Amino acid sequence: MQRLMLLSIRPMTASDISAIYQMHERAFGGRGWSEDALRRELEDSRISRYYVLEEGGEPAGMFGCWVLPGEVHLVTICIEPGRQRRGLGELLVRVAMRLAGRYEADALRLEVRASNEPALRLYERLGFSRDGRRRNLYGNPVEDGVLMNREVPDEVERRAPAALRIDWGGEVEAWDETDAPVYSAHEPSSGVRED
Repeated sequence: MQRLMLLSIRPMTASDISAIYQMHERAFGGRGWSEDALRRELEDSRISRYYVLEEGGEPAGMFGCWVLPGEVHLVTICIEPGRQRRGLGELLVRVAMRLAGRYEADALRLEVRASNEPALRLYERLGFSRDGRRRNLYGNPVEDGVLMNREVPDEVERRAPAALRIDWGGEVEAWDETDAPVYSAHEPSSGVRED
């Protein structure tokens, strides 16, 4: 099995918008965020925090959160399709938990398409519970969103599928590599849509 190269997470910048938009297009087949929406979130919102995951210096994924009073809301998460099934989506959720802890939030919340059973199972495995349903939340096709939340743990296990360096915007943190097997980018996708 192919091992992951060095991973790093850093704050997203305006120069990342085009590449992240294209990643969303590939991952979500036209149902991802638009360039304008990403730009507004990144440049105009005081509550938004967006991060890019890089593997070997190349974009491999991203996530975005809203920092609200008492909670952090995970609004988008995306893994480059050729890099899925390697533990990167789970890693980004764990990093979002760590971000929530840094802001002393009580809860981490998110929505996921009701039909996205693989993502629902991942979030439940990570301690999220189903907290309700938002009718017709998603378009293309119109579909309900499942509301999920979890309490922010006092300490997030800082282990990654490869050596990880996180730049929180000036403060750098390192996570240890696990001995867990890592899947090759050439293996078939599980069909998990992380939206």
